[in-house]
Amino acid sequence: MPNSSISLPVRQPRGANFRFLVTPFLAAASFCLTMLVVSPNRAARAAPQINSAATALTLLTQTNSTRAIAIESVTSRSEPFPPTEPILFGTDNRTRVMLFATNLSLNPGEEAAAVTGDAEDASHAHYPLTVEYVGAVTGFEWMSSVVVRLNDTLGDVGDVLVGITLHGATSNRVRVGIGHIGGGPPDDPPASTPVPDLGPGASLHGKQVFPPDNPWNQDISTSPIDPNSNNLIASIGLDVGLHPDFGTVYAGAPNGIPYIVVAGSQSIVPINFTAYGDESDPGPYPVPPSAPIEGGPSSNGDRHVIVIVYPARHFASSDTSVNRPPMGMRVRLKSAFDISGFSPALQVILRVLKKYGMIVADNGSNWYISGGPDPRWNDDELSTLKTITGSNFEVVQMGTIVTQ
Repeated sequence: MPNSSISLPVRQPRGANFRFLVTPFLAAASFCLTMLVVSPNRAARAAPQINSAATALTLLTQTNSTRAIAIESVTSRSEPFPPTEPILFGTDNRTRVMLFATNLSLNPGEEAAAVTGDAEDASHAHYPLTVEYVGAVTGFEWMSSVVVRLNDTLGDVGDVLVGITLHGATSNRVRVGIGHIGGGPPDDPPASTPVPDLGPGASLHGKQVFPPDNPWNQDISTSPIDPNSNNLIASIGLDVGLHPDFGTVYAGAPNGIPYIVVAGSQSIVPINFTAYGDESDPGPYPVPPSAPIEGGPSSNGDRHVIVIVYPARHFASSDTSVNRPPMGMRVRLKSAFDISGFSPALQVILRVLKKYGMIVADNGSNWYISGGPDPRWNDDELSTLKTITGSNFEVVQMGTIVTQ
């Protein structure tokens, strides 16, 4: 409705508590954590895998082609790759090929052997490939290099289709020339592009909302710890438990911050801020008149309507101590924290907290994390997250803090 407008109050800065959004989304400035990964469509009944449908394991290819971006890992030569490669050390002269992938992340303690590889030739024979190395590409941390060792029985077969598998998730298959380029099996049919449903609480069906290098999708599992991490965590509370501020129903209203998925054609509307408009981007926003409101249309107090913008865009506290968490501060669950005692559904959330962390996004109660309400949540199950305390988290290193 192009001529309509929406009036939204902006939350007034409060005290020293902080709320977090989990990333892929998080928040805190009174110390509330906001967790944007927690619709049951995504986590509550999912298997405990690090690679979900929302982040499909993908081998990179050349432009408009199924041919792999690949090099020989010792000589850096491009294809075709010889079945064997003379080396100056050792006796194992089987060729190693380096491929490149996105959304490939090993769990803490896992080795490259957790990834398996396979090649199929023109006769549809399959050859297991040993994965010897997996690691982030320097300067392109969203991308991983994967070194596979060719099978002993692979000769001058020409093109093969190569794929890799991790935690039950299998990548696309890419074309690689062994001995010579050409021939080989036909390409796999193109995978269909996930299409999200529309409406309140709709499933995204694996559609990744932002590109891999966007802050909402940033893998911070190996990022350095902020030098002031201990003080920052202590200011929120070392012994305070994590509090899931979402679930089924609380006090007769949906518990959490609901969301709605709209089409790309959704009209943008001007926003009339009734208070604190200087703390928000002016819009206009693609907010439909039917956008669900936190607590329901008759609720009092916090009544958020969330539109995703770049994290941490303003200062919202009168306390400027360096030991107070600023908006946009990213906190992660420590890699050594044992999640094995939690349910499979909660292990999904906890893996996300290790890989993507949570972002301080709002004023609120200490260690509160926000999520979407849904009747499929199990509130008793969610309550077990309260056994995790502030001491189990650490702050990811921050850069320049912007206050305007």
